[in-house]
Amino acid sequence: MQGEGMDRIYLRWLIGIGTAIVVLLVALVVVVATGDGTDEAAGTTETTATTLLPTTVTTAPGTTVTTAPPTTVTTAPPTTVTTAPPTTTTTLPPPPTPSCTDAGPIPGGATDVSTMAGDYDGDGSADEFSAYRLAGSWFLWAHLSDGDYRLVSPLDAAWSGTYWDGTTPTNVAVLDASLLGDPREVATVRLYAGLGQLYGLFAVESCGIVPMTDAAGAIPGLYSAMGPSHSEFPACMEPDSIVQQIELSCPGGSDMASCAAIDAVVTPYVATRDPAHLYLDGGGSWTVTIDQAQYQVFLGFSCLG
Repeated sequence: MQGEGMDRIYLRWLIGIGTAIVVLLVALVVVVATGDGTDEAAGTTETTATTLLPTTVTTAPGTTVTTAPPTTVTTAPPTTVTTAPPTTTTTLPPPPTPSCTDAGPIPGGATDVSTMAGDYDGDGSADEFSAYRLAGSWFLWAHLSDGDYRLVSPLDAAWSGTYWDGTTPTNVAVLDASLLGDPREVATVRLYAGLGQLYGLFAVESCGIVPMTDAAGAIPGLYSAMGPSHSEFPACMEPDSIVQQIELSCPGGSDMASCAAIDAVVTPYVATRDPAHLYLDGGGSWTVTIDQAQYQVFLGFSCLG
């Protein structure tokens, strides 16, 4: 009996010690799970902090201890601010003001007016180049669309003495416009018409209408004449900067239209601009025999339109 009493006392003592140990463990788990809030992460990004999972500790039979449920802390998501794109305003420059003096329109009393459209200033817009007679004198006139101004050049005795042989031009007419190695076209102008016809090539430069001259400052000998067995004319080999005076003849005086072998004498010139010149090619004239097909090619390059 006394032994049984001792055993019961010893068992109760063990149960008490076990219970005390369990309580201490539960308290420690609670402290670790809840924390003191001093270790939260800093920053502006979204952060989620979660405690340990719920913990249930069972002591001796009949006693249950449960910790607090998990705690979740969520920060606000980051905020993005977008500004409007910058606005750019472009101001176009004013149109260029021509520095050339406007010569005005063709006078109302002008006669024998001839006009050829072309791009004489190279700006991509159509201009006009004209010849007319007024009070017995001949004039060249150009209307440039870029800036909308007009130029005029009298073909008087002073002009003829400077650029020609002193002969006053007669039967003047504008016949064609050609590109000769430059975006600015040149005009073919007939300066004389008789048994043959004489021509000059004219350009618009430095607010003036100027002839294309040779090294001596004179208009080269460009002419045309036609007959049953011969043909002479200037050829503008556009778009190249080459002008050729062509002299064609059929041996034996046969008709050009049926001649199988045509003798051709070619005198080449090179066109330049700023200032406008028509220089004789250093090689001078050369001779070649051509057929009817080549003859038609030469005719297709005629400066006479």
